[in-house]
Amino acid sequence: MTETDFDPTPKTRRYAWFVLVMLLLLYFINYADRTLANALLEKIKETYQVSDTYMGFVIGPAFAFVYCLAAIPIARFADRTNRVKIIALGALVWSLFTMLSGLAKTPEMFAVSRFGVGIGEAAFLAPAYSLLSDYFPPKRRAFAFAIMNLGVYFGGAFGNIGGTALAAS
Repeated sequence: MTETDFDPTPKTRRYAWFVLVMLLLLYFINYADRTLANALLEKIKETYQVSDTYMGFVIGPAFAFVYCLAAIPIARFADRTNRVKIIALGALVWSLFTMLSGLAKTPEMFAVSRFGVGIGEAAFLAPAYSLLSDYFPPKRRAFAFAIMNLGVYFGGAFGNIGGTALAAS
């Protein structure tokens, strides 16, 4: 569906909102997962007996580098293929690597797992914006993007609160 054939019927509008809510929930999970590791940083450092520098590098610049490096080819791929499948596969990948992060026995396994999370999460944002552009006309896109971006703040807060609670237990 393009801007010129946007159908403003209630059925189409309801589906557009359904898509937006699903993307908001995925973005929430994406950020909750990302910030959970930050909230558990002291426990993770203690488990692996690694320095602040090592952990800061793994969950900071190294994660960001892998995420950004993966996001560009994934976004280009999303321009030519099914964005819903890319987002779904990305969610599967980041979920799998989140689980592997929790099972990691060494700091290197943890780092590789977090990099896998970054690759999976990189499959979300560009395809999600593109998908929302199909469902919302230009005059409503900024609003739809703003709603989806609430996932960053609520997911981040949830990850920090949940991680802090887990660390305290």
